[in-house]
Amino acid sequence: MTEKKDAFPQAITMKVDSWVGTSADGNNADALHAGFERHMRSERQQVIQSVTANAPKPYKPLPIWMTILMWIIFPVGIIYTIMASNNKNELQQLGQRVAAIEADYNRRTAEGHRRIDAILAEWRKARSIVAGFESKELPDVVA
Repeated sequence: MTEKKDAFPQAITMKVDSWVGTSADGNNADALHAGFERHMRSERQQVIQSVTANAPKPYKPLPIWMTILMWIIFPVGIIYTIMASNNKNELQQLGQRVAAIEADYNRRTAEGHRRIDAILAEWRKARSIVAGFESKELPDVVA
């Protein structure tokens, strides 16, 4: 054990999702969780922004008198109604995509927090085993 002591790492670097964090003793869990949370929030915002960047603008409802006038001028009323309906469907689909992204990031963030806790627990366990060996008096080995 003593000949391998220098090979034992002084810190660990963990990669969870696309985030990377480091711990020397496993006691910086709060800072690691906060850093992971910030990273995931930033990544989520970037993904949502890229999805919504070219989102169609919602059609504004027309006053009733204008709607009646448009239907009197039949083709214009039909075209506007079809375009408004398509716009509404596109906006609903966009809302569903954003909700799916939110759900995915919520799931990934929760899983990431569990992984960080598990990694830190294993790291503390490994360090305590090594500390236990270091504190024991080793008998002289005569070959």
